[in-house]
Amino acid sequence: MRIISGKAKGLILKAPKGYHTRPTSDRVKEAMFSIIQDLIPDALALDLFAGTGALGLEAWSRGAKRVIFVEPSSLARRVLSANIAKAGIASQAIVSKLDALSFLKKYDEEPFDLIFMDPPYDNEISINVLDTIVAKKLLAPNGILVWEKSSKDSSFQPVSGLKLVKEKQYGDTMLLFLEQIKEE
Repeated sequence: MRIISGKAKGLILKAPKGYHTRPTSDRVKEAMFSIIQDLIPDALALDLFAGTGALGLEAWSRGAKRVIFVEPSSLARRVLSANIAKAGIASQAIVSKLDALSFLKKYDEEPFDLIFMDPPYDNEISINVLDTIVAKKLLAPNGILVWEKSSKDSSFQPVSGLKLVKEKQYGDTMLLFLEQIKEE
């Protein structure tokens, strides 16, 4: 697992041994970032269910100004912190030990330009997370939320306040690109 492009291109990232992470493949990551590349420069990014931090670190490498990583597992957080240190971005990164929903409920700063949501595939929390993001207006008006999920779960339940703008499938992985519905 590595950073694909940008100022940290080629940086090898650590992954926790024996931990059940499901890192995003380079193929999927490259496709994802080619779709959102225009939104990355100077973005405030949120990496929910961060695991190794691969998505947030890729965003930083490509020009995001700051990344908040949310990861409740102490094992994964240790590896995440090591990856952040290896990339040299400690001053531009914040790591939260809260679970995604608790973090979102407590967060009260500026909205995010990019939100990466890569929950465990069998996790039912996704809709609650999306509802909280909408209710608290945590996605900036021109921002994008990328939801990585299993392609076996092809049912997308619309969430009030978000619209699906793009959907891509790569093997077992489905990427959903969501944006905030503009208020008229």
